[in-house]
Amino acid sequence: MNVEFTATYKDFAETAFHGWKSKNATSRYLKVFSYYAFLIAGIGSMPVLLLDKGRWWAGIFTFVCIFALSFYVYFKSIPTKTYFYRECRNIYGDQAINVLIELSENGIKATHLGNKYFFVWQNILNIEETEDRLFFNGRYRHEVSIPKRAFVSPDDFGRFLIFGKSRVLSDSFPKND
Repeated sequence: MNVEFTATYKDFAETAFHGWKSKNATSRYLKVFSYYAFLIAGIGSMPVLLLDKGRWWAGIFTFVCIFALSFYVYFKSIPTKTYFYRECRNIYGDQAINVLIELSENGIKATHLGNKYFFVWQNILNIEETEDRLFFNGRYRHEVSIPKRAFVSPDDFGRFLIFGKSRVLSDSFPKND
């Protein structure tokens, strides 16, 4: 099954942002952040607590300031949707890009700008449908995104979705863990 459509930088940005905000990516970064924030805040407030025992409030104030600074730095480093739009526009510009997505018995083949990408079904974790897109979510935040406008009719979309779900949810394709 094939679908061909014209994409813009906005399509690539939506796919990249969707991959970024996936549950696995967010939880991993929050764990790392919380570990380092408390480590830095604890280490930063220790000299004040140890050297000046009469002014315990200074240690607590230092702890809170360092923790707040860590929190600010962490959230300032998380890319926003605007960031993805800007970066994709820098990469692709305003050009219209022809994209071809092919579903086969072995996997998904995506072709654009002369590049070919192939994802085996074992590495596709699930299919997610939103208002305007269909996402094939893969391991390591790799994703294939198809806008619904690419389909000629709702029946074409339905057949495409059923074929994809039958491969992703099939027991004949064990998932690689």
